[in-house]
Amino acid sequence: MKPINKLIAMTLAACMPLSLTACAGNSNTSEGTNGNNTPKALEVRIWDGAQLEGLQTIADGWTQQTGIAVNIQTMNWDEYWTLLEAGASGGKIYGYAADVGNNQDGWWNIIYDFGGYIINDDKTKSGMDDPKTLETMEFLGKVIQDTMPAQSVISETGCGTLFTSGVVAMSTQGSWNINTFYSSENNADYGWALLPYQDVNGNGQVDDGERCSIYNGVGWAASADTDYPDEVWSLIEWLCNYDNQVKQAELGVTMAGYKGASDNYADAFEGMDIDAFLQMENEGTLISRPCSKYTTQWETRMGELLVGAWNDPSTMEAVCRQIAEEMNATLASE
Repeated sequence: MKPINKLIAMTLAACMPLSLTACAGNSNTSEGTNGNNTPKALEVRIWDGAQLEGLQTIADGWTQQTGIAVNIQTMNWDEYWTLLEAGASGGKIYGYAADVGNNQDGWWNIIYDFGGYIINDDKTKSGMDDPKTLETMEFLGKVIQDTMPAQSVISETGCGTLFTSGVVAMSTQGSWNINTFYSSENNADYGWALLPYQDVNGNGQVDDGERCSIYNGVGWAASADTDYPDEVWSLIEWLCNYDNQVKQAELGVTMAGYKGASDNYADAFEGMDIDAFLQMENEGTLISRPCSKYTTQWETRMGELLVGAWNDPSTMEAVCRQIAEEMNATLASE
């Protein structure tokens, strides 16, 4: 995602009409401008839509006196308090947010870009202590240290809410989350971009294996005790056939289960350019989601251990090596 091109100049706590906070100005600028001969504009956020019309009318009266525009917008309850908390702690719009749990749609992709891996092809060995994986995680540690909110903030609030609240400028998200942002009030401010790539061979262009996207599909399941096994199978077959997978993409349900059948997916979200997802499918290197018999066990433990490294990136290598050791023990028991 590209950054939101909005400056949050003040917030309005709508619980009480006069609870206005964090209004900033510059005494060295001429009236109504920011010093570059461009009009000043203040953004105000409230959570109560019922107050919007009246407050905007009052603010417009202030605009007539000062020449400074005021744009009042509503946001949902959770986003409002996230934004208010960020403003109270300094107003630190962060560059990026990725939770330890955002593996498939986040940091796992980068590991494969660098030439590392999560689990080997025969599912017998962890790749978390592979030199290329460790190189990736060292890089990620610098990103965490330089651009992200604290892991506690990310885990409690969620990357999506931090982004739509304006606290972070970018977040990696999977195609299954498009509608969350498409249905957001400020969706015109958001844009999608391809996942970054790692120029491993240094030739200045993207080659196979340098821009990876982990993918997986979900399947339909039926009860073994159903009274209508033939009918259930017929329905599943109908949902999964090529024509209906194309229709699934056209309707914006999700991308089709057949490669190349999602071309009309972009048309389902009028006004929002999601072509990056189709580019990724057609031009990127697709990696089947790392898994084994006891995926849930080692994946959960991986997330638990990485919390410490997210909070203190200097421990990243030691944590990754511990993950590999425990993961190998789990794989050996499968």
